[in-house]
Amino acid sequence: MTTVIEQRQPDDSIKHRIYVEDASYGGNLLGGFISGEDQGQLLAQGAAMRSDPLLRLCVDLYAEALADPSHDARYLRLWSVVETLSGARVPAGQTVMRLDGTTWPGSHSTTDAAPRAYALIASVFGPGSVDESSSVAPASDLYEAVCGWYARRNATGHYGRFDPTDARQQAQRWFARAQQTVSSGGPRDPWLMAFERVAALVLNRELMSAGRSAIQ
Repeated sequence: MTTVIEQRQPDDSIKHRIYVEDASYGGNLLGGFISGEDQGQLLAQGAAMRSDPLLRLCVDLYAEALADPSHDARYLRLWSVVETLSGARVPAGQTVMRLDGTTWPGSHSTTDAAPRAYALIASVFGPGSVDESSSVAPASDLYEAVCGWYARRNATGHYGRFDPTDARQQAQRWFARAQQTVSSGGPRDPWLMAFERVAALVLNRELMSAGRSAIQ
């Protein structure tokens, strides 16, 4: 990027100063294990995507979600990741139990999209693995998070985006859940960031499982 500064002189002439800002990489210059890279994991993930077209599709959907500048569209794309995987991995017709031991309220069968996605995501959490509260914050738990994410998916999928002032959306059962996800301000959406983290956890688990099998 080039910056030009102009200063008008007493005789009405103008002095120029030009700065050429040569952007350089300012990130982590380390590689390998100390930087979080693991050659074995990278090989397993590559093998998984080569052997399982469904996982390759979900990875592509996740990458498209991260690249999309629209928060509403990202909710829709991220939901497509977990819904696609849950449809393939979670048997239909099963009762969904929440992590606190209670049954998913209302229509709780894995035939329905939201409880089925919850069942898939919940399988990643557990003692000694992934902490639920820190992963889904600012939601109070995974149930609240999934309901919020699904509500935002519905808003985008049916109306193009979530609009709290739209009377049609206000009449929907999911409206209060979608309203709950609205950020208090700033360029980052904490509910969306949590969804990105959780979708990545699910994808990584699936990639590692399929990748190790493909390598053996």
